[in-house]
Amino acid sequence: ASGHLSLLDNRFVVTTRTGHVTAAQGGRVDISGTSFEIPNVQIKRAPARVRLKTSSTITAVLSLLNEEPFRFLDKAGQLVTLADGRAALGGTLDFLLIKDLQPEEVAFDVTGRLEDVRSETLVPGRVLNAAALDVRATKEDLVVSGDGRIGQVPFNGRFRAELAPDSGGQSDVRGWIEISERFADEFRIGLPPGSLTGAGRGQIEIDFEKGAPGAFRLTSTLAGVGLRLPQLGWSLSPGATGELEVSGRLGEPPSLDRVRIAAGGLSARGTVALRPDGQLDRASFTRVQVGDWIDAPVELVGRGAGAVPLVRVLGGSIDLRQTSLAGGGDNAAQGRRNAGGPVSLILDRLQISEGIALT
Repeated sequence: ASGHLSLLDNRFVVTTRTGHVTAAQGGRVDISGTSFEIPNVQIKRAPARVRLKTSSTITAVLSLLNEEPFRFLDKAGQLVTLADGRAALGGTLDFLLIKDLQPEEVAFDVTGRLEDVRSETLVPGRVLNAAALDVRATKEDLVVSGDGRIGQVPFNGRFRAELAPDSGGQSDVRGWIEISERFADEFRIGLPPGSLTGAGRGQIEIDFEKGAPGAFRLTSTLAGVGLRLPQLGWSLSPGATGELEVSGRLGEPPSLDRVRIAAGGLSARGTVALRPDGQLDRASFTRVQVGDWIDAPVELVGRGAGAVPLVRVLGGSIDLRQTSLAGGGDNAAQGRRNAGGPVSLILDRLQISEGIALT
């Protein structure tokens, strides 16, 4: 570094005109404009302040934050290589000039901007991209927020990692994400092709614990989203609303431990299992109600990429006065196109007409 030093009226200041620190990973951190100040050098164990101004790769600044004795990234259960891009940061560090200074004795508040961000680890198994994100770091936590994309899916969110010594490496994501066909494709949630039209928003929560896949919960009113399940003769227009809840754990593939939907006369609750390649293995719903024509446990069994799932009705009742089980549609040709998958029925009751039922 080069710059100037002053000692005037017991106030000591070193200011860099130009300078850098070489991080263990990520290259140099430019510290031009950074200063170090002791307000009164006559005080023993005097308070001191660093006024930071840095520019570097994201990896380089995270690498410095992970140096001894702080190890902030290790405590948060994250790698210093968690994101690529550029970081411009500024803030303060306050501490006493004492021997064997401990991490908890340093107060810091650093804010800044991350640009051209790309991460394959913030959301495990997915690539996150953002033109710009805001960041703030204090003794308590590291917070990154802004707009971006997970794969091709737009989102706005906030990532928070706890930095306190007793945090256990916990972190979380809160925000919204687009609900659309590209969401279903990116997260491979097992819906048949063409099931989603339009676009809406879902509120997303992801909680991470050190060494474990993230636990997530997605909720949505489905406003702006069109849904269509021709195998059940059901659809929801983009102008209608309802309730959707999906929760489980991220991973390859993700696990969907709870799926609940109530919209457009459809009510269903169950779980979804995916194959290692992300294709639908089995969606098991303990009770599916569609209008007045079906009230039964239902399974959708995957038959490979692009194939309409097998529908298995495992009890309950169906009223043929309300449906032909042809898959729905406004005309016979549409019905034939939608009815491409097999249907297996093991019913308690099949109502055929007003006076005829099979039990």
